Amino acid sequence: MNEGKLVLGVTIGDPAGIGPEITLKALAGIKTGPEIKFVLFGDEPVLKRTGLPVPEGVTVVSSGIINNQSFTKGKVSSLTGKAAYRYFSDAISFLEKGKIKALVTAPVSKEAINLAGFKFRGHTEVLAEKFGAVDYGMLFSAGRFRLLLLTTHLPLSGVSEEITADLIFRKVRLADRFLKSGLGLRNPKILVCGLNPHAGEGGYLGKEEAAIFKPAIALLLKEGVAVSGPVSADSAYRIYRGGGFHLMVSAYHDQMLPLFKALYFNQGVNVTIGLPVIRTSPDHGTAFDLAYKNIANSRSMEAAIKLALRLS
Repeated sequence: MNEGKLVLGVTIGDPAGIGPEITLKALAGIKTGPEIKFVLFGDEPVLKRTGLPVPEGVTVVSSGIINNQSFTKGKVSSLTGKAAYRYFSDAISFLEKGKIKALVTAPVSKEAINLAGFKFRGHTEVLAEKFGAVDYGMLFSAGRFRLLLLTTHLPLSGVSEEITADLIFRKVRLADRFLKSGLGLRNPKILVCGLNPHAGEGGYLGKEEAAIFKPAIALLLKEGVAVSGPVSADSAYRIYRGGGFHLMVSAYHDQMLPLFKALYFNQGVNVTIGLPVIRTSPDHGTAFDLAYKNIANSRSMEAAIKLALRLS
């Protein structure tokens, strides 16, 4: 397909959410030359319902699941969950066959996809399994603030047992390699948050920092990775900004990610690192309450597409 050109795949996400709208807006707002082509994974009736045109030159790959406009906008359903998963699986097939160079995924509803009968924790986990990635990570980026999640979509009760010195070592080393090879940073500095309040307070508020985090960080330093920590999450952002760091490591999903989204909700990009393929996405969800009102902000989706192009 389009031999000699850079072909980027984009999924529209859950048809009942803002994914179709922000995808079309983002594609319309990105100026590229003839050497770049886009393949859009999503059903024609869904795209038509937005009232927005498909930009010229964009190829649409339909699933055939939604052949009319009978789905309910702004509502979780097994129908739209099935369609969203099919768009994603079709895109994966294109990646495997080399028909697209990179993939940008619009927001989906995990609830809807699971209602459709698929065991789905997230795009990141599915892609890692499909491409056999053992070391992979969920990294969020906006300007100078980059955030890597040490653990991803886990209940809070399962976080502590998931974190090991080996996990910390592998994830931070992976992030260091991405900063150097993916983004071209020569001497990146990484800051690691501890797990417990006040980074364990010398062991009085938790033992993980001394027993797990510090040995892993010591080994990383021996490997030549410029890493500091573990630091208390409540002061991590101040340390990050004041210390000239290039990436922060959050111990779990809701430790530092709420701050990132509060600061960069319409600009942030989620990057899956450690895969043999490139995948990015906006850092927000389906926003069902905004669906099909033509008011959704597409800046994060546009930033995700631009970063995928840059990494490609």
